[in-house]
Amino acid sequence: MRLDLSRLDFTMERYRGLCEAIVQSGYTPLTVSGYLEADRLPGRLAVIRHDVDSTPRQEPKIARIENGFGIRATYYFRHRRGIFRP
Repeated sequence: MRLDLSRLDFTMERYRGLCEAIVQSGYTPLTVSGYLEADRLPGRLAVIRHDVDSTPRQEPKIARIENGFGIRATYYFRHRRGIFRP
């Protein structure tokens, strides 16, 4: 089965709704290092990681949305020529 990406909503407004849902539903958002280094994990958690390959200009917008909800996230920037080919 192939995923039809043209039907998915990757807008900032949709991401804002996701962040709001995470916080309102009682999940604890964690960075990757927060998850790996935790002595004790919360019962409900969401590890937030962004792989940044092609559009690093969008990441400040995403980070501002997360910051508004008190969410910290991991950003993995990978820059190598020819890696991202849509």
